[in-house]
Amino acid sequence: MKKSVIYGLLLFFLLVACKGKNKEQYEKAKAEKEIAETESLLYETEEPNAELAKKIIGLYVAYADKYVDSENTPKYLFKASEIAMNFNQPNNSIRYLTRIEENYPKFDKYPEVIFLKAFVYENYLKQLDKAEFYYKKFLEEYPDHKLAESAKSALMFLGMTDEQLIELFTEMNRYNKK
Repeated sequence: MKKSVIYGLLLFFLLVACKGKNKEQYEKAKAEKEIAETESLLYETEEPNAELAKKIIGLYVAYADKYVDSENTPKYLFKASEIAMNFNQPNNSIRYLTRIEENYPKFDKYPEVIFLKAFVYENYLKQLDKAEFYYKKFLEEYPDHKLAESAKSALMFLGMTDEQLIELFTEMNRYNKK
């Protein structure tokens, strides 16, 4: 009698555990579907839509918070950072990129994460010391990456005003004509 009760309890707990796993898979698939549908809406509009951008960022971040180990999490955080940057939310962009940097070093776009952090720090937040740090980090870790030349150029011109750049290019043009 005792064995049958124990087996019954084990079977019960096994069924409950499986049901919970299936529910989580269902909820994850549902979240991914909502993200895909919202992305479609966002990208098919001709004009930038701040409300849709806000919604999709919220969906991406909620997904990343709930499904930390999902292969989609760093992808969604990267997309959230790009949209946040393009909708003038540079601090949020940095926040999402930092989450990737700290938690997903094997993400296939990890080099772009480092470069994009430098870019946002330079062009949106005007934090040139942090921009310099990330451009240098990028070049140290990925010297042969397709963005390496852009990082070198960014470092060379970092902190220069538009007037200084114009003057520099004018001078270079005069020198090249000689």
